[in-house]
Amino acid sequence: QHAALAPTRPTRDTTGGHPRLCRIGCRNGIRKSCRADRTALNPVQGSRPVRHPPKPAILLDDGRLLAVDKPEGIPCIPDRRGTPGHLRQLLEQATGRRLFVVHRLDADTSGLVVFAQDAEMHRWLSLQFQEHRVRKEYTALVIGSPEPHEGTIDRPLRRFGSGRTAVDTSAGKPSVTLYRVTESLGRW
Repeated sequence: QHAALAPTRPTRDTTGGHPRLCRIGCRNGIRKSCRADRTALNPVQGSRPVRHPPKPAILLDDGRLLAVDKPEGIPCIPDRRGTPGHLRQLLEQATGRRLFVVHRLDADTSGLVVFAQDAEMHRWLSLQFQEHRVRKEYTALVIGSPEPHEGTIDRPLRRFGSGRTAVDTSAGKPSVTLYRVTESLGRW
């Protein structure tokens, strides 16, 4: 599946009239140029670029449990429209086995995802998550530096119909987050 492509005309405006010369930068008043064919293929208006997310890596497959390093950009399960290409489907096609979803990560989040390969393992793993016996650890790159550099956030969270999650002191589920700044990158 590829987006429809259409050629564009060579550009002459900034290259002294030469259709195969393009400027690639200006540093300290010194201009650098290169020779290149300025005819490019651009998507036809209205078409969408084809997204090719990285492939998930199987870290453990013992016949009952499958642990996968999920890259960002891939949902764990189908969305409401049933869009193909979710993680479970990709793994079922790759392994030729039926997989049971134990937990999920957001599509924009990368990390370890565990799938059961039989109903008994699914029940056992689901119970571990339900009873909070699984330790989850996340690493995040954030703008700014939280103060204090270490602490606990103990606020109830609720998912709203829009998919947004926020603090809700009256109807939220208990949620405790321990955090610690491990590195500070100056202003960032």
